[in-house]
Amino acid sequence: MEPRILLLLDMNGTICYRSEERVAGNVREDLYIRHKYYYKRRGIEEFVKQLASTGHFKVAVYSSMMSHNIQAGLNAIMNPQTRQQLLAILDRGMNKPDPTGKDPWDTVRDMRKVWRRLPEFGPKNTLLLDNEARKFAEDAANGIVVPEFGAAEVLGRKTNTLDSLTAYLLKMGESGPSDVREYLRSHPFDPSKTVGEQRLPHPAGPATAVRVSATTSAADELASAVRGLQLNHGGTPRTEPPTVPSGTALHLVCIENGCFKMTGKYTSEDGTPYAVQVKGDAGNVKMRIDTKMDFNRLVEEADAAGCQLDINQESF
Repeated sequence: MEPRILLLLDMNGTICYRSEERVAGNVREDLYIRHKYYYKRRGIEEFVKQLASTGHFKVAVYSSMMSHNIQAGLNAIMNPQTRQQLLAILDRGMNKPDPTGKDPWDTVRDMRKVWRRLPEFGPKNTLLLDNEARKFAEDAANGIVVPEFGAAEVLGRKTNTLDSLTAYLLKMGESGPSDVREYLRSHPFDPSKTVGEQRLPHPAGPATAVRVSATTSAADELASAVRGLQLNHGGTPRTEPPTVPSGTALHLVCIENGCFKMTGKYTSEDGTPYAVQVKGDAGNVKMRIDTKMDFNRLVEEADAAGCQLDINQESF
């Protein structure tokens, strides 16, 4: 029998949005219970049914929420037929405390508990989908960071995220990988396609990567290094690109080979567009990595955690 993949779906931020405040605008919540509003990600039922029906996947929900809150949420965002296709519902008890969490109730995934409960699965055939990389940092090679489903996405009710993810996972299932970690390394999922954002153009010429060690003077070192990059664009050398401005947003692209990659774009004062790519150690438990971060905040986090960053800046 063809090996099956355990697909673990995060709840809040991945398959639904859960908040104490109602989303402003002309949108109706799918559930209001215990002072929480729930909004489902459009297409989630089709996503679960399509993947479960292939025979390549066993789908389960894995959340840090309490069991009764998960059940209430699933009852609102999935019909009974779809819920019956779930192999398991793994609640807060299947997680463990996050020693680096900002709040005392923060948790991270405990995959050893999962594999003890579902012994037919292990590191080779388990895949986590979550909008927070920190949740599965200990098993980063087994996870895909899904673009967050938050208030802004609720208003748009975007559908392309799950469409692209479904296509990617179907291809994975059909290939029958002996180890999902190897498949993710050789065929990384590209969230930029998922959210419909324009891909960063390939530069016309080579760019020089800069390695910056995060120290107490990381921000100054970074600014100096970036200014000194030698870029080649359209055959014409360009030097001294501007310092990355404060407020430049970086988006998490992927985690592979134990490293995270974030990208962002900005326009300099002279109107030249630039792309910024930052890589770092995803296994550094002292460093908090979010799916969207300000460039300067990332540098500060790296500085505090003693994490070395690779920064590459290109004009296009």
